[in-house]
This record gives sequence, structure tokens and C-alpha cells, in this order.
Amino acid sequence: MRRITLPAVVLFFLAPLLGELLSSSMPPSEWLDPFQTVRVLVLYGCGALLARELTHRWRKGWPTLLVLGAAYAIAEEGLLCMSFFNPAWPDLGPTADYGRWLGTNWVWAWGLTVYHALFSVGASVVLTGLLFPARRSEPWTRGWGLAAVAILFFGNLASSAFVISIFLEYRPPVVPYVGAAVAVIVLVAVARALPAGVRERGPDTPRAARPIWFALTGFFGTFAFFLCSFALPQTRLHPAGAIAVLAAVVALAVWNVWRMSRGGAAWTDRHALALVGGAVFWFVAFALLAERDPNRQDNPAGMALVGLAAVVFMALVWWRVRRRTRRAARANAQAANVETGRAEPAKEDSA
Repeated sequence: MRRITLPAVVLFFLAPLLGELLSSSMPPSEWLDPFQTVRVLVLYGCGALLARELTHRWRKGWPTLLVLGAAYAIAEEGLLCMSFFNPAWPDLGPTADYGRWLGTNWVWAWGLTVYHALFSVGASVVLTGLLFPARRSEPWTRGWGLAAVAILFFGNLASSAFVISIFLEYRPPVVPYVGAAVAVIVLVAVARALPAGVRERGPDTPRAARPIWFALTGFFGTFAFFLCSFALPQTRLHPAGAIAVLAAVVALAVWNVWRMSRGGAAWTDRHALALVGGAVFWFVAFALLAERDPNRQDNPAGMALVGLAAVVFMALVWWRVRRRTRRAARANAQAANVETGRAEPAKEDSA
């Protein structure tokens, strides 16, 4: 019996490509470093796999997956990179001295927690499920396969944290660092206790909104979140207000998706693809801008090609979903015709 399935392999590579490459956090030139590449692949790939497999084994839904995504974010950015605490972390930008309290970069920490939960974990799992719809109700790792994923993830977490602390000559404050570890444990426990969350579709369930509205929500919700993340630290707004604004943006987008999908009961693959696709196409636009940004400290060369590859990939997923949807519609129509054909003779006989 196979311990690691094809969907697991796809998710293993898709999570880091979406979370690090497409976002331009790790542009193509940095993938030439084999140590860095292996570390990122194992970190993102195994983290997304653990979140997906635990959600499946616990028979839970999207709330559990996203909470596990938040736990992953704290493990990566808090425990491994220590960017939640390091005031000299190179990517902090204007948040380096904005929202820092009790040894923690709170605005940065909140933004990255949401980002990893929604995109690095949530979006990558959605896209993999759309590519392999027949495997969504199955485990993607079995037996020792899942144990190996967990060992790789936590081993990479500990060793990379040690290497980064030596390389940057930084030691995080003990109390916040321990607090981050406790937060990971608490979030995993919360994820385990959450209900499945989505009610099943019934015959009287209204139809969901058109997919275009989900796509617009994904695009403009992502745009608003990143705009606020970059702009608010440069204002006089209190950091607590900035965190509240970011939370409101996420809550509004989630509420709108919940409303348009009729509480999740009318959710289909077309709506899931539209929502994630909207967010992905914002990152495509961002990738094109990143390559022309003269203020970047790293080398963003090749980001335009990354954006083009993302467009091609999304077109492939759209084509597969569209073909599958049309095939299902034809099968339903044929079944309905058969049912009608069988019913009509019975009426004639009774007459």
C-alpha cells in the first residue's frame, strides 16, 4: 500500500510555491541555494500536509484547517524564523518599530498568521483538492507516511531555528518565545474541538452567488489586506487599531463568502476555484510589479515568469473543473430523462 499519494506530492510542492515563490518572498534567484530550497520545501510542504491530514482524520471542515494553518504560521514565523520577535528581521520594513510591545512585533505577527493560514495552507489545499476531486475524501498519507511527514517537519523546524539563530546571532526573549509554543499547542487543541462547520446542501437550499462574485471577493479582499498591511504602519493609527482594521478586512471577506455560499451549503468547486483564483491573480499582479520595484533589497528577476506560470496553472485547474462540471451536468440530464421516460409509460398504463 502506498504511504504517500500523488495529491500529497502535489501539495508538498504547491504550498511553498504559492506561499514563498508567487508572493515574491523568495524570488527565483534564491531557489538556486539547495539548502534554502530543501528547507522551504520541507517546511511548507510538510506543514500543509499535516494540516490537511489532521483535518481529514478528525472529520472536520474548513474552520479546523484554517486554525491549523494559523498554528503552522506561528510555528514557522515565531518558532523557526523568530520574525515575530526579532526587531532586525530584514522583511519587517515599516513594522520594525510599529506595534512592538513586550518583545513581540504584533502587527507583523498578526498579518503573517492570517497570510499563512489563508494562502500557504488554505489555498494550496483547495487547489490540490480541485486537481484530485476523487481523492478528497481519502487520506493522502497513510501509516508511516504521516509519521515521516511529522518527523521531517519538526526536525526541520528545530534544526532551521538553530541555524537561523546562529547565522543572525539572535536569541528571542524567553517568555514570548515560550508563549508562541503554547499558542501553537492551544490552536491545535481548538482545531480538534471545532465542529465540522458546514451544513449539507438540501433540496431547498438556494443557489449560491455567481462565481464571479467569489473571484472579486478573493481579489479585492487580498488587495485590501495587503494594502492595509503596508499602509497602516506608515500612519499615526495606533497599532491596536491597525490590527483591528486587518481583522475587519478578513472578517468582512469571510462573512461575504459565507453569505454568498448560503452558509457553505451551496458551495461548489466552481465557487472554490473562483475565490482562490481571485487571490492568486492578485499575487500575479504583485509579482509583475515586484520585478520592476527599484527599492527591493533582493533580486526579483524572473517574477514575471512566475506570474505567467501561475496563470497557466490556474487555467489548467479551471479547464479541469469546467470539464468535470459539464460532464456531471450531462450525466444528471441523462438521468433525469431516464426517470421521465420511465414515469410516462406508467401514467399511460394507469390511464
